[in-house]
Amino acid sequence: MSNMEMQQTILAALIMVMLIATVFFAFANNTADEDEQWISPEGRFTYRVQVELEGMVYNGTEVVNTMGSNIWTWENETFAEMLEEARDEPNSFVFLHVISIGIYQILMDKVQMDTPWGVKKLDRGITLWPDLEGGFLMRVSYGGGETLLTYRHDIIAKNWRATFLLTGTDYQGLENKDREWSDRQRYIGTSDEYYGDVWTLRGDSELRLMSADDKEYEVSVKNYAYYHFSQEVMMSMFEGGTLRYDEERSVIGNGSVRFKLEGDWYLRIIMPEGDQPNLFMMDSRG
Repeated sequence: MSNMEMQQTILAALIMVMLIATVFFAFANNTADEDEQWISPEGRFTYRVQVELEGMVYNGTEVVNTMGSNIWTWENETFAEMLEEARDEPNSFVFLHVISIGIYQILMDKVQMDTPWGVKKLDRGITLWPDLEGGFLMRVSYGGGETLLTYRHDIIAKNWRATFLLTGTDYQGLENKDREWSDRQRYIGTSDEYYGDVWTLRGDSELRLMSADDKEYEVSVKNYAYYHFSQEVMMSMFEGGTLRYDEERSVIGNGSVRFKLEGDWYLRIIMPEGDQPNLFMMDSRG
């Protein structure tokens, strides 16, 4: 990669960072506490890590020390060497980087999880990270409403997936924590509430969890990307596999698509791409 290409990649990533940060800040009051951190309790937390890449599965361990440095170990030395080399590459595995984007989660639902410390009632939410190539990754986290501790999180990319599962800690009293549902509520918008029948964007981005209203929609874009994640696709993706969306309801670059919304809810991601002018238009009927 030339220096010019490297600069363009970094610039695209920085633009993506600013767009995503703006989107998540707008939803802070509805989706998360402003002081929420990745890990709230102090101590050492051991995560079992599984990475699925190109049909291969690699296992490893991450020890997160809130009072010190983190430690990575891997069962497969070849994969460990590849990860070490990837640290200096702009398109490397983003979970190796210290800085994460998308502080404010979108709450998807509430789930129960069996853990070594008993059954926990957790909030499942998503954030987005830039993939440093102009696209994005999805982080799905399972957090305790009382401790804010992440019991599990998945990093879902286009070509790989990493699952982190909490297996051990020296934190005392976890057996009695996160046994009740948190008071956080999912926020679902509606098209009528925000835009009416026809609305446009000219260079802005959007990430929203929306209610499916059985209306017919036509989306037309010029230098824009509209990613549509149906409820069915999202729930399936939570269970496994790499990043995917409803291709028949999405349009990227230039063109248009028509579809009818079905189910209870869907997630949409709208981002400008390419050169100006950037124009997004959505028309609803029914």
